[in-house]
Amino acid sequence: AQVFALDTVPPATYSEISFEVHKAEGTDSTDLAFLAAHPDFAGICIRIRGTFNGQAFEYTTELDVEQQLMLMPQLVVTQGISPNVTGFVDVGGWFVNNGVLMDPASADRSVVEENIKRSFGAFEDRDHSGSGD
Repeated sequence: AQVFALDTVPPATYSEISFEVHKAEGTDSTDLAFLAAHPDFAGICIRIRGTFNGQAFEYTTELDVEQQLMLMPQLVVTQGISPNVTGFVDVGGWFVNNGVLMDPASADRSVVEENIKRSFGAFEDRDHSGSGD
């Protein structure tokens, strides 16, 4: 996979954004730098700490998934114009199963991980407002 900074995206029309959600494993310079700054993330991808019904919890996952987000409308990049794309993660539904809030300490991992996968989105943000207008 080729990684581009937004100001170096070649002129073209793009219909999707691809990225990977994974645990840092120390196999490349980016992972090594991240683990040096955050050694408590060794072996995990996502950590959520909070309380549920007054009880503290910590939920971690080793989720490893490549994401492809469709851009609607397509992103048109022209020479000399830096695109602005806003990505987001809707964490509000991670611990919900069929409309019912799950206790994170005992939640069905497969349901939570599917919810996490579906929670990512992106859109062209022409006015840099974060709203897609």
